[in-house]
Amino acid sequence: MADTTIITGTSPADSLSMVSADQRTVLGNGTPRNRLRIGSISGGSAGETGSTKFLAELPGAVVGSVVVVDTSPPIFVGLAALALADASSSSTIQVVGVVSELQAGNAVTVQTSNKVELTEAQWNVIKGGSGGLVQGAAYYLNASTAGHLTATVPTAPGTFVVQVGIAVNSTILLLSITNDPIANS
Repeated sequence: MADTTIITGTSPADSLSMVSADQRTVLGNGTPRNRLRIGSISGGSAGETGSTKFLAELPGAVVGSVVVVDTSPPIFVGLAALALADASSSSTIQVVGVVSELQAGNAVTVQTSNKVELTEAQWNVIKGGSGGLVQGAAYYLNASTAGHLTATVPTAPGTFVVQVGIAVNSTILLLSITNDPIANS
């Protein structure tokens, strides 16, 4: 039996990240850019030990989009609010995960650890080009297109280097999110 969890978000919380006895957990690290949001584990299984997924709202997302917790709205109701990650702004570089499924309405399932398996065509939309992911290549947050990946390390001044994962093959990205980005000056 897999121990994957799906977390649905609710309002911000004023506490440290934790999982409590009533199975509520907190997303974010409490900084102004990544306010804490509390979410309920709602079950689920992806067949991967140690993987975590949560359900959130993100209008316009596609499968494979790289996301951050959205801190712009002052009030959060229902699902956790997300935004597309972008390596060109310090406010959008704290990557939470990768969209692994589209749900009804604007809801998405976000994979936060372990691996994300998509078709080559789905990865092509997110990284550009054809043939899916390149085996062994590291993929970074794109500084040109929000929510997208690149195998080229961003170097332009004012951008940030944020590794999201390493390709196992053309369809699987092993998440290795580095949320201690390097600023390019």
